[in-house]
Amino acid sequence: MAKQLTLDELIEAADRARLPTAKPIMRAIESLAMALGVDLADRLGVLCGEARFDSLDGLTIPFHARTKWQRCPEALSEFNPDEWDEGPQSQATEPRDETSPAAAETTAMFVARYENRHGEAVTRVFATTTLARDWKNAIGRDNWDAVRDGPRPEEVGDAWFDLQADRGSESFSIEPCTLELSLAAPQGGAP
Repeated sequence: MAKQLTLDELIEAADRARLPTAKPIMRAIESLAMALGVDLADRLGVLCGEARFDSLDGLTIPFHARTKWQRCPEALSEFNPDEWDEGPQSQATEPRDETSPAAAETTAMFVARYENRHGEAVTRVFATTTLARDWKNAIGRDNWDAVRDGPRPEEVGDAWFDLQADRGSESFSIEPCTLELSLAAPQGGAP
C-alpha cells in the first residue's frame, strides 16, 4: 500500500527534507488559501484572518463574525462549531479590494517530460536541471541495463534517448518555466 499524505503532510515532509522549492511553494499555497478564504468570507458575510501553516494544525485560516452577535454561517458550522466567537475580531481582514495590485510569488522551475514507446507520457516539475537530468539518467539506466550489453555510459540518459530518437520511439525533454501564483482577482466576472 502506498503512503498517502495530505497536502499539509506533503508540505511538512518537503520542508523536513529541505527541498529548495518547499518554502516558495508553501508561501504560494498560503496565498492561494488566503484568496479562497477572503472569497468565502465575502460570500458568507464574515471576516477572515491570515492563512498560516502551523506545525500541529497544518494550514489554517480563522473566520470571525463581522458584527456583534452574528451567528456562525451554516457552511462553517460543521467545522469545530465551538470555535465561533459572536463578535468581530480586530485581526480579521476586510473584503479584498479588487482594484489593489496583486501580490505575486514567482519561482523558476524545470518541466521534464518523458514519453515511452507506448505513447504514455509522464511530466514532472523540478527545482533544478540537475534533478531533472537525474530522473532522465535513472530512466536511461533502467532501460539500458534491461536491453544493452556492455558498460553503461556515465550520462546514460543522453545515450539512451539518443538511441531512441534514431528509432523514433521514446523522448525526453526539459523545459524551463516560471511559476507565478498571484492573488489577483479574476477579470471579467465570475471565476
